[in-house]
Amino acid sequence: MFVKIALFIALVPGVLLRLPSKDSTLRTQAFVHGLIAAVVLYFMYRATHAVERMTNPSTKSDSDCPPGSHKCPSGDCVLDGDKHSPCH
Repeated sequence: MFVKIALFIALVPGVLLRLPSKDSTLRTQAFVHGLIAAVVLYFMYRATHAVERMTNPSTKSDSDCPPGSHKCPSGDCVLDGDKHSPCH
């Protein structure tokens, strides 16, 4: 939660960055700050996604599936007779 608040405050135009100069149009200022926000959020997403992959390992395993299910080529176990399974 703290990270979200800090990013919100940091990405408000004029708080940390005063790009472009005050002589530029409002459209240019909005575009530059939108671009900066997109880049920062992109890297935050990648870092968060990497942490989630480390803390939540894949559910796929080489072990057999429980009774009443079968293994898809992807390695996932799905229930037998499930017509909505992703491996049909």
